[in-house]
Amino acid sequence: MTTYRATFYSDWEYHYQLQEFSPLNDCINEANNLLKLRPNNVQIISWLIETYIESNNIEEAKNIFSETRVILEESGLEIEASKFSERIALKGVVSPNTSEGAIMGGESLQVEFKSTLRTNLHTKNKDSKMEHTVLKTFAAFLNSYDGGTLFIGVDDNKQAIGIDVDGFPNEDKMELFLISKIKSSLGGAGVMVNIKIRFEDFQNKRILVAEVDPHDGPVYLMINQNEEFYIRVGASTESLGHSEAFSYTRKREL
Repeated sequence: MTTYRATFYSDWEYHYQLQEFSPLNDCINEANNLLKLRPNNVQIISWLIETYIESNNIEEAKNIFSETRVILEESGLEIEASKFSERIALKGVVSPNTSEGAIMGGESLQVEFKSTLRTNLHTKNKDSKMEHTVLKTFAAFLNSYDGGTLFIGVDDNKQAIGIDVDGFPNEDKMELFLISKIKSSLGGAGVMVNIKIRFEDFQNKRILVAEVDPHDGPVYLMINQNEEFYIRVGASTESLGHSEAFSYTRKREL
């Protein structure tokens, strides 16, 4: 029978050792007691999460991560928290069917991240180019075979930016602004039947989540009286010319 012993150094320099000893439950209890004294000890947190996963104690793995995530982020350890979350997602502790699981899985044919809806993070000003990139993604998902999910307030590294940077007074105003842009640029109110918008917590910040079902017909993005046609290619959004768009649409309808 495999036995374990975890020794956590008293100098709290974020070191740990794992040795053969007995029993494992004593090690877990010791680690939990030490974690109460030093809650941002990355090694103890990591060891506990790993141990709970390997022993198939999924609920305890969820609990310890839930309890320590905010502490890690507030201690300046956002990257470590993200790595733990990704590992848990890969192990099936965080379901890929949840928003967190989808985000941890990264951008794909059906998942896209946008840091903001209308704010340029470099200039800190409102920028119509940011809105354009968001609308392009909506158009691409509407034109796709399976639709997709757009997360606004999440950067390319799966880190939460949050929606506060867009400067809306509340979430309702942000949703109304987005719906207005979609209606005016993507063919009217009819496309909203295919789009569901909600707000969620992610990494201790609020984000916008838009689930998009594929539209029955082609959807063009109207910009300055010009029609643009977009589709998803892998984890990116790409435009098609008129003849390509016609061929793609006919093939999709078959």
